[in-house]
Amino acid sequence: MTKQLGLKNLSMVRLTDLFFFEKISGINSNVSFGDVSLYEDYKDFKMDRDQWLSWFKENKCKISDKDVKLIEQSVIDDTPWIK
Repeated sequence: MTKQLGLKNLSMVRLTDLFFFEKISGINSNVSFGDVSLYEDYKDFKMDRDQWLSWFKENKCKISDKDVKLIEQSVIDDTPWIK
């Protein structure tokens, strides 16, 4: 899958996804960012996931495809070091 996407590794996709979810929802993750970014506890991951899923359920009909594309491009532009 990673090769098909033209990415160096799957962790790059996940980090970009985190930034996207934070930006689109306004909900910051509990990830400890550093040389190695990770959730220190599985509970933190579950809390983020549940908050983002709840946000999505409440807002999925309010956000347009255009908004999603703009935010996606913004994340890509703001994180050139992930490329």
